[in-house]
Amino acid sequence: MRKYSLIPILLLLCLVQSCAERKDTDLTGYNLSHFRTIEEQYTSREIIDPSVYALSEDYDIISFIRKDNTVPNLDLIVRYVYAKKDSVVAEIRYELDTDDTYQKKSIAFRKALAAHFINVAKITSSTNTKKAEQGTFNAQIPINDTDDYYNISTWTAPRVHTTLLLQMSNTLEPTTHTYPNHKVYVTYQIVSGDNTMPKSSLIGRKEVKEQDSKTPKFSNATKVVLLPECINTPTEECFFTTINTKVLALAKQKGVALVADTLIIGVRVNQEGTSSLFRTKSTNPALPEICKTVINSLTNVEPSYSTESEAYVTSSYSWYIIFKDGEIILQ
Repeated sequence: MRKYSLIPILLLLCLVQSCAERKDTDLTGYNLSHFRTIEEQYTSREIIDPSVYALSEDYDIISFIRKDNTVPNLDLIVRYVYAKKDSVVAEIRYELDTDDTYQKKSIAFRKALAAHFINVAKITSSTNTKKAEQGTFNAQIPINDTDDYYNISTWTAPRVHTTLLLQMSNTLEPTTHTYPNHKVYVTYQIVSGDNTMPKSSLIGRKEVKEQDSKTPKFSNATKVVLLPECINTPTEECFFTTINTKVLALAKQKGVALVADTLIIGVRVNQEGTSSLFRTKSTNPALPEICKTVINSLTNVEPSYSTESEAYVTSSYSWYIIFKDGEIILQ
């Protein structure tokens, strides 16, 4: 566990705390654009996540993904719930979530996740008054690979309500639809202007349809996402080249002129092999839609495999292509 990996959480905690303590704060200054600037400092990428939504029709939600080394092989998801009328942020959540329902986790992974929870709890307790704590886990309880662990702690400040959640379960019982689940959430609820403190989180989750089988049938044993075209060459270069070639072929098929254009692509492949586009930008207005079509049409994609956690993990890639006179000159 590297201490500097907690800097994003510490920075936001200090920001929210200072906002809560200043009586003369213009709360409209802490709107979504303010936090977008913060995300840009961490080179975050905005993602479209249909699994979450704002519980109130007066609010909307936006999510970002950061590369984070707090716990190996996990990305940090940051969500902002903001008022539609003025974009003032009412809730912020940091999520370290494995987001898989079929993989048991190693003791090393579970210890790293628990250590992260303990560190965040110590930091929060040093600057807030604890309101309540409940659950089956505390810093003195040893971690093994079979037991379930749960803790939810809350702190209050004049204008901020902080909730810290730890949930770890390695239970795998397909007959009862019970699967492993590991996550740490830090949620800040902020009183802003006319908004009063909500009684519970403003973030809701949509139900995921049950699948006949929760166990993926993958053969990929490398850390690189595997496309069918790359079975004999499982490298990032093959992954990039294959997608680039598909984009170029579709552009030619649609008669799109590629004179001197640049395309930036960001692709995410989750543990189930599902591909999604989290970033696309181009000097040619036709290329982003072509890129989206290509990514959505990918089939038989196998996720990257982590030998450290002995599980398939989510991977994100970002790169750019330069086109000239109908061909790719740099990729």
